[in-house]
Formats: sequence, structure tokens, C-alpha cells
Amino acid sequence: MKANTDNLVLKPEVVDKYLILKKVEYIFVEEVVENEKFKVKILDFANSFDTNGQIQWKGRRPQWVLREEGEMLNFSVENNQWVARNARGEIVEPE
Repeated sequence: MKANTDNLVLKPEVVDKYLILKKVEYIFVEEVVENEKFKVKILDFANSFDTNGQIQWKGRRPQWVLREEGEMLNFSVENNQWVARNARGEIVEPE
């Protein structure tokens, strides 16, 4: 990032007490499109972890899942990322 970003240091006890790891993505940077923009390819993803904290990779890219017949999601782009919302306007995370 051209060394023009902020660095942040958190003490381990703060991380353990206040932060929750929700998901991870394994990506490949295909190319630098512009000075600070990259073309990336998601190779794998996980949104669950075992009792020892080990990542449980899905072996695929993230995907949205419709759970009920007739369920629909509305998609929009927010902050350069796809966001899906259900009929109640709630954000639905890919899994």
C-alpha cells in the first residue's frame, strides 16, 4: 500500500477479550490495476472455526444461500463490495 497507511498495534489481551474473527479469505493478487488498486481472485474462504480456533476452509468461494422457497435477495454495491439484503432489509452474509 505504498507505506501510506496507518499501523495499529493491539495487545493480545485486548484482542482475546474484545475481537471476534468472523471470516477469512485466501486471495491471490492477479495484478496491480492502478497505484493502489489490485485485481484479486478469491481462492478459498471460511466463516467457521473449530474449538481450537483452527480455520475450517470451505474449499470454495463464498456464496449466498437461499433457505426458503421464494426467498429473494436484493444486491447493491456498497464501499466497492456486493451487499445482499433480504426482504426485511437485513444484510445477509455469504457463506
